[in-house]
Amino acid sequence: MKSLMIFVFAGLLFSLVSVNYHFILFDDNLTVIRKDNQKFENTLVDARGTKSLRILLMPDLMAAGIRDQLRGRGESFNLKLSF
Repeated sequence: MKSLMIFVFAGLLFSLVSVNYHFILFDDNLTVIRKDNQKFENTLVDARGTKSLRILLMPDLMAAGIRDQLRGRGESFNLKLSF
């Protein structure tokens, strides 16, 4: 019963986070920006090895402020990754 409650809570938490944030994986960091709309589209964007123009063509990322993030002026949470 306890494991079922933990599973349900984890699923609920995942759905709330995935509806409210974009997770963008660049070559060297993971960027989290707040979504402009409440959809599951472009929740996880793999931008490793892509040009910034390809990311700028996604309208929901543009509305969330990815242009400012790519220029270094946006508000987001960056997590540096090292492998």
